[in-house]
Amino acid sequence: MIKIRGKKTDPETIYAIMAVWALTENFSETSRILGIPVNTVEGIVKSHKNDDEFVKLRKDTKGKFVDRTTQLIDKLLDRMEDTVDNNEFAIPLNQLSSALGMLYEKRALALGEATENTKVTFELPEEVKDFAG
Repeated sequence: MIKIRGKKTDPETIYAIMAVWALTENFSETSRILGIPVNTVEGIVKSHKNDDEFVKLRKDTKGKFVDRTTQLIDKLLDRMEDTVDNNEFAIPLNQLSSALGMLYEKRALALGEATENTKVTFELPEEVKDFAG
């Protein structure tokens, strides 16, 4: 057990810390949510983050997050389509598109994908350059 200010941390508290950190991946936010000192949160996470149970918990949590985010993206796209089709702009389209962009980025981060555009360049062979203009 890990001590919190001189007290031993019970397994339920350790699990709560690990579960909240799996969602936030932020020591300060986990500390704030649970009311536990940030140094304690950081110490517990660092000592348990490679435990089989926690690795599985993080994977499951990310999977659920990705699934839920995908559902929200689909709903938002439907809402945007309805807004345009019916010419009913109760919510400005730019706000909907900002929300959509944020959801795409958060989902990409959870999946470990790139969250920014990457520039790809290639050089055309000399014999093709004349046709490319």
